[in-house]
Amino acid sequence: MATAPEDGMKHPRTTNERLIDATLDAWQFGGGATISVRSLCASTNIQVSSLYHHFGSLEQLLVSAQEHAIDAAEAWCTRQIGLLADDAMPPAALGALLAGLIDDWCHDERRLAFAWRECHLNAVKQATFIPLAGRWTKLWSGFWAELCERLGIAGHAITTARFFAGESGFHLVPWNRQIDRAALGETCTGWSAWLCGQVSPPSPWRDRARALAGAGLVLPPLRDDVAERIAATAGAIVERSGVAGLTYRAVAVDAGLTLGVVSHKFRTGADLLAAAFDALYRRAATRTADELADLPAMQPEAVSHELAEMVVGEFAGSLGLDELLLACARNPALRPFGGHLRYLRGRTSGHYLAALLGPAKPTHHIDAAIFSSFLIGVTGVYCFVQDREERIAGAEAEIARVIAALTGG
Repeated sequence: MATAPEDGMKHPRTTNERLIDATLDAWQFGGGATISVRSLCASTNIQVSSLYHHFGSLEQLLVSAQEHAIDAAEAWCTRQIGLLADDAMPPAALGALLAGLIDDWCHDERRLAFAWRECHLNAVKQATFIPLAGRWTKLWSGFWAELCERLGIAGHAITTARFFAGESGFHLVPWNRQIDRAALGETCTGWSAWLCGQVSPPSPWRDRARALAGAGLVLPPLRDDVAERIAATAGAIVERSGVAGLTYRAVAVDAGLTLGVVSHKFRTGADLLAAAFDALYRRAATRTADELADLPAMQPEAVSHELAEMVVGEFAGSLGLDELLLACARNPALRPFGGHLRYLRGRTSGHYLAALLGPAKPTHHIDAAIFSSFLIGVTGVYCFVQDREERIAGAEAEIARVIAALTGG
């Protein structure tokens, strides 16, 4: 371990360190769409030529920043394991431990948490980042393998890593600090119950959050074909360029409409963003109400296959929802959307869960949310697999594993 200089003064940060720090800050506060060579150099007061001298390209700087973040996350994982007693703990201890780790990660290591999310978004768009995304997955798989072994549930390490990946993404979104933390505890307790073959116990804090979040966001009605066209275009822009790229002018250009038409249909920026959110949500939830109603009549294997196809088949709208989730995590003004994403999710996945479990094991909305977090974690692992059938087969196996745990199979 390096020691501080004898005079107690810290060494000045190198150019490399300053640029990496600026990149990590940009991922946390602005998102990947806001990063450019000029913006990073301006924020660090470093010459553009110096960035190219040290890193060769912006892409290599982003790669180096990811490597730095992964190394720091590995150190965090090592510290967390070191804080635990060496003695084995009962499986029931998982819920409280999981909630504490998610909360600490999302608040104490917020910059690293955003770097992880941005790595996955980049990996979908650029093959350069796929190995880095693989390193993140391997890091969390190893971390949960160690913790689950201590809890006597080593066979549930992979599924728990998937749940952690999904739930920690939602916990990045600040909505109501006290309610968020209480609801997180209930959700993680529910996951622990799943691994013991039981559905989640009652969740009064999450019930309260759902009621408040539902009252806090009213999506504007899409009145006609032009409004639908604008909403779909707005969603596509968010998916491609993030919330920062969603402007009236960008929507008008991409939709082939005049600026006046767009501003007439959606009077405020909040209305336009709400329309984009609604379009992205409807794209991601590709099954109609009638199709969902048919699920109970299907065989569990067919339900699992259809669900895997929906989750990792085409990723329709999923990138845009990821962008929106991170935007809500960064911007307090988007708090109503954050509450909606955190507490009103899981309607589609809840139908699939009920069909997979059957009437003998009734579920509640918290179980649907737990399943939603797990499926998002699965998506994050398989979205880089090029072969569609391989993706679907992998997701099916993951779904089968968690359903077996919940049913005691």
